[in-house]
Amino acid sequence: MVAALSNPMNGKRQADVIETAAEAFDRQLLYLAAAFDIYGRRYPLLVDPTRDPKKFRFSLDGAGYVNDHLEKQYDADATAMADVKRLHVYAGVCKVLRNHIHDGILPVDQHPGRSYGNSVNIALNLDLMPELLPGADGRMTQDHYDSLGVWRADPAEVFGAPAVVTDLATAGFTLMGAGLALVEAFTKLIVRNKPKTASAPSPLLGCVQAQPGETEPPPPERAVLYHALFGWHAA
Repeated sequence: MVAALSNPMNGKRQADVIETAAEAFDRQLLYLAAAFDIYGRRYPLLVDPTRDPKKFRFSLDGAGYVNDHLEKQYDADATAMADVKRLHVYAGVCKVLRNHIHDGILPVDQHPGRSYGNSVNIALNLDLMPELLPGADGRMTQDHYDSLGVWRADPAEVFGAPAVVTDLATAGFTLMGAGLALVEAFTKLIVRNKPKTASAPSPLLGCVQAQPGETEPPPPERAVLYHALFGWHAA
């Protein structure tokens, strides 16, 4: 997606560039959806290995997943739960976007930028996805909207109406980083804490018990290098 967005023709992003960027964004959402599905379906089977997998086909990006499966089990670790809840909102955004792709095509087009002048940005039109507009989901805070690059764009045409949009590059970068961070935060939550109400859970749950005063070790040097090279920072 970044390659497509950084390859304009004569300073103008043509329709083929917009289409290529939208397709790359779609693939990114697909990768995240696959990770959310795998984790979401596996966790209930770790809590009770005797369950029938066909009856527990939940996805981690489901709106009620945290409340239904995690909050009662891990309420003692308030810090980790707060991190999972904050990042889980981004998974919900991915789900809404994927649903719109299934229904047709994402509303991606050029919109006037936030800076003064005639610059334009390739952006998603949130007015055509009301589930993502401010106020539609009480879990979404101003910080979420800011990190997704949301703004009210001026009309793209004379006598047109302004639109609430999100910059495609910013949204793509944020959702990928937050999606991976959610997987990591979710993993830390379940391996560091034993579920409260499970009678015979998998030994994987709560298998890492920190000792009093023990802190998390820093990431390996190679991980730090890659984070710096690609701009991956804590979501």
